[in-house]
Amino acid sequence: MTLEVWVRNDTSQLSDRRFAADRTAKAEPAPVAPAPKPANRVNPHKLAQAEARVAELEARMQGMQAELADPSLYADGGKRAATLGQQQEALRVQLAAAESELLALYEASVA
Repeated sequence: MTLEVWVRNDTSQLSDRRFAADRTAKAEPAPVAPAPKPANRVNPHKLAQAEARVAELEARMQGMQAELADPSLYADGGKRAATLGQQQEALRVQLAAAESELLALYEASVA
């Protein structure tokens, strides 16, 4: 047996071993994914209250914006407008907090 024949036979056996290893590796079943966790149930009353609170604050904000748009509001030198501006800023903070709470409830209901 020459060296070339021996090398050829040896490498063909090596490729046969690799092929056999690939077949056995592919024959194993895929791991089963864990069952999805059930969605957290959010209290529907709490969700409805949060939605109503956001709607109420948005309505108050629109009313305040309409009031600030009235030119007669500035007839007293802008004192009443300044007060409304401060109230509007406080209302913006309340609205942002209410929207954050509502968003957290929505996210909890789909997580």
